[in-house]
Amino acid sequence: MQNRSKSLSLFGESRDSDTKAAWKSALDINGAPMFVTNLQSAKEWFEVLQTGGQSQAAVMDLVPGQASGDDAESHPHSDQVLLVVEGEVLAVVAEDRARLHSGDVVIVPAGVQHRFLNESDAPARTFSVYAPPAYPNRRR
Repeated sequence: MQNRSKSLSLFGESRDSDTKAAWKSALDINGAPMFVTNLQSAKEWFEVLQTGGQSQAAVMDLVPGQASGDDAESHPHSDQVLLVVEGEVLAVVAEDRARLHSGDVVIVPAGVQHRFLNESDAPARTFSVYAPPAYPNRRR
């Protein structure tokens, strides 16, 4: 097995200049190279967990019958990668519909209308990454 510790070092030789610049940006914003947050720390049904210079992480909890909003929305400048952590969610992305289960991932391109609904009898939890940050005023 290949030793990968070198490639995981913060500013090791294996890092190119763009990666080093991104890490420096993250250090400047957060004050540390790593900020760990647990999904269980979320107190609201939708909560931004972390915001960095280039991306943002959030958790969304939907009780049965709840949707991500009354209407579809879009993030004009941000792609959204949504992972279903627990439960089942109906994803409506543009004109497409898909029932997502725990472990399923969908990418919503920037500017595309979307909505997520919990039509099941059990709670659902999702984890999303927005790049660049979709909610710049929500930093944690």
